[in-house]
Amino acid sequence: MRTVLIVEDDHDTRVALRDAFEEAGYSVFTAANGKDGLETLRTLRMPLVVVLDQNMPIMSGDSFLMAREQEPELRKIPVIVMSAVTDRSSKYGATDFMNKPLDIAVLILKCNRYLDGGPSSPPMIEDRASAEKSTAKVPGDSEGSSFKIALKFEPSFSMA
Repeated sequence: MRTVLIVEDDHDTRVALRDAFEEAGYSVFTAANGKDGLETLRTLRMPLVVVLDQNMPIMSGDSFLMAREQEPELRKIPVIVMSAVTDRSSKYGATDFMNKPLDIAVLILKCNRYLDGGPSSPPMIEDRASAEKSTAKVPGDSEGSSFKIALKFEPSFSMA
């Protein structure tokens, strides 16, 4: 089973992401800040991907990434940073970056690619048109419903 750790301080955003990933067949773990996320990541140590908010209290996404870089086993785990502000995550070892508001279908597609043994840096997919051209699908679904999931779970609030 595919596993994702969602580290996001905003409760509504965390729940919306959790629901979308569960619908896509993922096992989901969540944390409300970088400190709790790092502790959870240390206990999981399995094939997974981390979806990380950049701006959080207690421990920011940047601090999470810097701490992760100090642990060789954790450094191997792909991290997709999401933020409404300028991307500065790559200098701290993030694998990928997405701007908020998020397109959940694109986020799930990126996670699928990292977990399917694809390239360590998959092609950047920033919009739905590019995502729809991709051959990646939700596990066990031959209809490509990853894009239906985004429509079903796009929250009515801004994920900024």
